[in-house]
Amino acid sequence: MKNASVQNAEHLYQDAWRVCNDSLKSDVALLYPPHMVAIAAIMVAALMRGGYEKDKELKNWLAELNVDYEKILEIQQMLFSMYSVWRTFDEQTQLKGLLEKIPRPNQINQTAHNVHIQ
Repeated sequence: MKNASVQNAEHLYQDAWRVCNDSLKSDVALLYPPHMVAIAAIMVAALMRGGYEKDKELKNWLAELNVDYEKILEIQQMLFSMYSVWRTFDEQTQLKGLLEKIPRPNQINQTAHNVHIQ
């Protein structure tokens, strides 16, 4: 990929790595092989940069790969869905409600606890 003469290859390379790292925060890494996640990450990074439609070299490079593009599109959808959730998630309001639902451990009676220690 870096050796190809893709426009802005270095920026695309960095963005694709970010997408790969973000994919580890979803089920994608558990459901699909790494090479498919990497290809989807390259495509997502290119789409997010807005250069995918203009970059014929990238399209040609991707077209030469022997992969199941239906699976690649599934991975892309999962990644875009994850980013959509991240964009709409409001930590201040939603996280507070989630933390309140976590059960708290019972307070241990100090005298009973001290008896068991001795």
